[in-house]
Amino acid sequence: MSTHTGRRRYLTKEDGPAVLAAAGTTMSLTEAAAALGVGEATAYRQARAGTFPIKPIMFGNRYRFPTAEVRRLLGLPVEPTAVAS
Repeated sequence: MSTHTGRRRYLTKEDGPAVLAAAGTTMSLTEAAAALGVGEATAYRQARAGTFPIKPIMFGNRYRFPTAEVRRLLGLPVEPTAVAS
């Protein structure tokens, strides 16, 4: 479950499915880490070292990751299917 410290909301691996469901075309490093079940500090360390499993798109000093690549790495369909109501 997510933890709250001060005003910042930290994502955890339990947030992964919700993050994927709400993701747009790209996601932040924090969102990608939650979706992959990796801690945020580990994800930043891997991204800086070039060992994160997905190549980031850099916008200034911000890491962005294609949602399709995160889904592909998890073995999920690239385009989420609509749920019948």
